[in-house]
Amino acid sequence: MPVNRHGDIDLQPLLTFHVTASSATFTEAAERLSISQSAVSHAIRKIERSIGQQLLVRDQVPIRLTDAGKALFDTCERIFLDLQRCRDQLQHDAERPLTGRLRLGAPVEFGNSVLARRIAPFLKANKGIEAGFTFSHELLKPLLADELDVIIDSRTHVRDDLMRASLFRERYVLVASPSLIKDEKIRRLSDLERVPWLTTDPSGKWWQRLLVQLPEGAELNPCRLLPVNHLRGMVQFAVAGVGVALIPAYCVLYEVRQGWLKVLFSHLQISEDRFYMYCKKMRCDNPKIQAFLSFMQQLKPEELGEISGNRKVVSSSKSA
Repeated sequence: MPVNRHGDIDLQPLLTFHVTASSATFTEAAERLSISQSAVSHAIRKIERSIGQQLLVRDQVPIRLTDAGKALFDTCERIFLDLQRCRDQLQHDAERPLTGRLRLGAPVEFGNSVLARRIAPFLKANKGIEAGFTFSHELLKPLLADELDVIIDSRTHVRDDLMRASLFRERYVLVASPSLIKDEKIRRLSDLERVPWLTTDPSGKWWQRLLVQLPEGAELNPCRLLPVNHLRGMVQFAVAGVGVALIPAYCVLYEVRQGWLKVLFSHLQISEDRFYMYCKKMRCDNPKIQAFLSFMQQLKPEELGEISGNRKVVSSSKSA
């Protein structure tokens, strides 16, 4: 291992290696460390010379670790996480404000419709936390790659290395524009067969959360399916009177309150999903993560789409 002039192990090259090993390229690692790419290369070679083994396969993108590199990375992961835990615990014990980076991920529509509108009290109460937000449909991969510290997701991720905390239900409502309801005379459930159904997939699997809950013997078949690959797009099509949408309630709070959309058949049973918060188990006792979890678990139901009154609900889950 590289040592300083006193003969002690030099942690700086190890930190550079740890960041580089969790990056796709040397350029990305240099940007994350705020140093030059040549400085990154120099630090890696310094370690390799000291142990007499190659750590990285340099002619591949993304960066690939050798067996020696994997062993060193696992050790560095434990060391730097222990140091971070110790720092956070000391700050917490001293009742000082929480500080440091917290990288949060959420699905695109939930991030824009709920998290962005509700996060202000958390940020105000924790001014020392350097929060960053990523809204994406793919959250697990960046969490496992240590690009995110925490994700909120309605998909069920079953992994031994992840901590999962239950947050709240994802309620769904059936909505259409007042003009579509009037023009097509939508008064009974069977009237839905005369109008297009907005869906996230061409097969209409999205609608199974409603169809499987219909009374025994009842059937519904759309006259037309209109695939839209984004929930916000689905909302806009519904507002324009293009079709009827089955949508998470938090997506249409504003549109319903403005009268642009109306909730149909609020008595229906519609299968629900559940949102969870995920982080790596080795980080789950981080005070910043615990503070964020506590904040999210205090969100009230009406802030997540309680717009259709009381109705029966059935839980559902999506696996990934």
